[in-house]
Amino acid sequence: MTVRQVARLATVGVLLGGLALLGGSPAFADDDSVRVGSAGSFRAGGSAEGVNVEVRKRSDGCVMLRTALDLRLDGLRADQVRIQVNYGGRWFPVPASGGGGTVSTSQVAPAKPSLCKGKRITMRYRVAFVAGAPGGRLTVIGEATNAA
Repeated sequence: MTVRQVARLATVGVLLGGLALLGGSPAFADDDSVRVGSAGSFRAGGSAEGVNVEVRKRSDGCVMLRTALDLRLDGLRADQVRIQVNYGGRWFPVPASGGGGTVSTSQVAPAKPSLCKGKRITMRYRVAFVAGAPGGRLTVIGEATNAA
């Protein structure tokens, strides 16, 4: 039986003009970390804004990294948000699902998914909200998973 270890970190901002926070949280071991950084604000109907998920491996060994995003905003549905990930220098759409205020992306592996001690990987996402998406306080949660 394989036990997946997951780390999450939330970045909280305000849709239609707000402040994003940056912080760290345990990832695969106590010394590992996940940091999420996002644009200071998002605007419904506006252009895509950046969200980064940085994973640092300080503990021994290697993991096969995958990341995902959760977006939490009252009334948000999956059809109201467009998410892309940068893979090998190109942007690709990321499937998202959910509703009722929580939208989650599928897990995505970086072009070189092996993350070993002393290294870090930053996954770059672009997030856009369609016109008519609800306004309010947005929570962005970055998730790092050991795919093995």
